[in-house]
Amino acid sequence: MATKYIIFITMLLAISISIMPDIYRLEIALPGTTFPLIHNHPGDYFSYISYMKSGEQGKWKVTSRVNSDRFEPQFAYTIFILLGKIGKITNIELPWIYFAARIVFGWFLLYICFLSVCFLFKKSIYRVVGCILIFFSTG
Repeated sequence: MATKYIIFITMLLAISISIMPDIYRLEIALPGTTFPLIHNHPGDYFSYISYMKSGEQGKWKVTSRVNSDRFEPQFAYTIFILLGKIGKITNIELPWIYFAARIVFGWFLLYICFLSVCFLFKKSIYRVVGCILIFFSTG
């Protein structure tokens, strides 16, 4: 039972470390400015937000908004479309929806990893070490 608490605290620590840079940047943003919660590669971030924007506008097919090429809208990136629709329903800005989704889906990923480690290893120490290695190497 103690193993599950150790792993839960490790999951919480991993998620916290993942979002700490964003929270820090929000804290140091100058008055009158906004930090848009960009993390990792900005090009990817803006693509994800643009797909969410399509969902917010009620579309189920997306195309790229980040370049001038003309592409036929496709039914792809459905998770971002759904997040955009959630943003519209809840009236929460898309960067905050994306930030919350990073936390929720990150937690889900770590939980699935935990279940996999429990399936593979029977000894508690192996489970703890396996989870620590996975949690802090998944980005």
